[in-house]
Amino acid sequence: MLAYRVDRRLFEVGEVVTQTGEYLRKLDCERARVEEHLAQKRPDRKPRRDEVLFVFESRTAAERFWTKEVDGKLYEVKLHGAPLHRGDMNLTEEIFRVRTDAALAGVLAERYWRGEENACPQIELLVEKAVVVSVICATELERRRAFAACAGIQLP
Repeated sequence: MLAYRVDRRLFEVGEVVTQTGEYLRKLDCERARVEEHLAQKRPDRKPRRDEVLFVFESRTAAERFWTKEVDGKLYEVKLHGAPLHRGDMNLTEEIFRVRTDAALAGVLAERYWRGEENACPQIELLVEKAVVVSVICATELERRRAFAACAGIQLP
């Protein structure tokens, strides 16, 4: 299965991409709160989010995320094995918006783990590892141009 990965690391075609173990340490306290809500509602059969690699099911969703990721690179990857979970990243954003309301955040976290989707889902796949099939964009200039295009700004 093919998917898309946004990463600050530079990879070549054929390289294996795994998680770095830094995901939770890099989050600010408000984003960490989102992960706490998700962890509290995680079913035993689902993977811990700090032990997996996140990839996007669609290129459109990956590009949307990539344009906001300073120094980010965009890759097409082949999954190594089946996804461990398929969730709507927009639900994690909803949890962020209501993070101080534990009950509502918990309901949204349960929906995430059940694989429910919002009207315009941004599907993330939780996987163990993936292999780079192609390097779509690897320079900061490409990313900035894509960001500007999304914002309707013309760069020189």
